[in-house]
Amino acid sequence: MRLTAPDSLPGDYRAKDPADIRTNDPAGPQQQPAGYKSFDGALVARYTADSGKPLMIGGAWGTISDPGAVLASAITAMQSPRGTWTVPLAEVDAQDPYDPQGRLTCGVETDALLVMPVCIWADHNTAGSVSFPPWVQGSPATLDQADAADRTRHIRDAMTTPRQ
Repeated sequence: MRLTAPDSLPGDYRAKDPADIRTNDPAGPQQQPAGYKSFDGALVARYTADSGKPLMIGGAWGTISDPGAVLASAITAMQSPRGTWTVPLAEVDAQDPYDPQGRLTCGVETDALLVMPVCIWADHNTAGSVSFPPWVQGSPATLDQADAADRTRHIRDAMTTPRQ
């Protein structure tokens, strides 16, 4: 399997501009990230909901020998010196239709006054993170950890396609 960035994603998110999606299919050998047996490509995509709120996605694909190591590496890379996990990252049921050993972890990060739900997944083919639209601390929360996990599963499934 590999990741693609379709024009739209579940939740009424759309890529407004071709510049919102960047992919990298590496040519030739390169250093493998932690947990990968082979690293075949990556993408970064920005989607916008009809409300104007952004959705950020980063992902990669290849042969992943250790999804747990990929998750740990991604979590370390996401640590912000200014941010705190107001809802700590916790593993939830990945419900991965392509890999029963897939893993998913979600939490809510607060950075200054912004609160942002984040989910990270990894299976034996793909890995990625979804950062949902932030809201201002003190305003009513619009997305909790369970909702973020459910939306991430739908987004992951919409982006995962067979390798060509």
